[in-house]
Amino acid sequence: MRLTTTFILLTSITVCAAVNYHVDFDQACWTIRNETVALGPSLGTNTSSRCASQYALFPNDPALPVIITLSECLDRWPGWQMSQVSQLSQWIGPLVGFLLPALVFVLTIPRNYRMPRGEKHFDRNIFLSILWLVIAFGIMILDIISWIMTVFGLAGLMLVGAIDESLKDWLILKEIERQVSKGSQGNLRRRQAAYATTLTLIGTFLPRVDPTQQTDQDLVDKVILEICDAKITDTQSKLHLLLDHQASYGIQIGAPVVFYLGAYGYALFDASSKLGDNDTAHAIAFGLWYGIVVLTATACCCVLGMTRSATLEAIFGQVQASKNASRFTPSKSAYQTVALWNRGGRVRSWMNRQVVGPMAPSNPSIEAILNSRTLRLFACTFTIFGITTVCALATSISYFTPVIGFGCRATTVLVYACSQIGLVFCWFCYHFHTGEKSPWIKWSVYVFGSIFLGFADFCYWWNDHAAFRCLSKLCVQSRAGKLAAVS
Repeated sequence: MRLTTTFILLTSITVCAAVNYHVDFDQACWTIRNETVALGPSLGTNTSSRCASQYALFPNDPALPVIITLSECLDRWPGWQMSQVSQLSQWIGPLVGFLLPALVFVLTIPRNYRMPRGEKHFDRNIFLSILWLVIAFGIMILDIISWIMTVFGLAGLMLVGAIDESLKDWLILKEIERQVSKGSQGNLRRRQAAYATTLTLIGTFLPRVDPTQQTDQDLVDKVILEICDAKITDTQSKLHLLLDHQASYGIQIGAPVVFYLGAYGYALFDASSKLGDNDTAHAIAFGLWYGIVVLTATACCCVLGMTRSATLEAIFGQVQASKNASRFTPSKSAYQTVALWNRGGRVRSWMNRQVVGPMAPSNPSIEAILNSRTLRLFACTFTIFGITTVCALATSISYFTPVIGFGCRATTVLVYACSQIGLVFCWFCYHFHTGEKSPWIKWSVYVFGSIFLGFADFCYWWNDHAAFRCLSKLCVQSRAGKLAAVS
């Protein structure tokens, strides 16, 4: 819960900053223009000295730049410019085209926590039940919004964890197929093959409720008894049951991808009729940037690991849950999973003799795959390539939108990409050692991970509120007549 608490605190700070400090930069432009006219009255008759001009392909008198220093801009207008409700192009396109599809994507990403809803309040009386129904609806909305922010802020960690798990699942299944095809000459027995296959499906769950006690009633004991040591027909039946409970990839990702690509295609088509519209250009860049969510959801749905504890209870039966379970756990079941970026360590615990006991049918070749640093390096490489490609395209559009340069939007996406890549490096360093982490490795990863998470969270709210904060050396009036920040 330390990571969740840190994320909530960082979110609260940025939300308060966004809500309490917002300004109108169009009015700021007129203020600077009038002060300039007071110093030089001849500028008052100049038709090019104006603000909020409209774009024209061949302007007769393009607007003159209005220049102030960065320190003066921050002193007089410290804050954000909110999207205007009357300007539909500023918010309706990103909302309908990208934010709503993102809601569908994030709901397919497994998570290991949920907001407490206070179900006991529904059993009091009818009036309290109705009142709490409204409160529970608000909690549900808050839960969804916080999860969207979590996915966007931790996309790098989720993406690299999902890719790492997918690569290991694929190699384990290929190794099982290769060894089984050799028959008696292979070094993988039936018990070991069944155990390794089960790991790809339920290895993300805790093998024992209490790793220090072996009660013969934990999940690993049920797997050994009902799958590994069972008759071959019973083993096949159990594995088929586990596979049948896998969600359809087409339903989870296919329909949302079509929805997202359709909205983005329409945005590109609509942009041809709005040449020079600054908001339309940034909306296209915003849509590309939100491709990070699409990549994350796609990678998370490629893994074989199950996340619903109810499925395991239906197949293996219930076990007594831990008495120290938190209110934020997804269910009251003893079968609990972990966050996506920690699932690799959870699967490795199924090969740890000190946890699962000496009866677990582990195999050296499967252990080598699970402990492979090369696979983790490949996962980091694929993740960094995906993040870099998406953010580079989004940054290039914002960069070449006049005024050309690293303004607020381009800088925001660039900082976000750097923060996600930093989180990926932290993940690799944290999982570099398969045993206990050295204290300096653990705490350095926590510190740098919190910094990168703060940058990512800040970038989310920066872009979501359509902020045009003065970040650069000068605040100038562009040819389109809008105040922008440039390097």
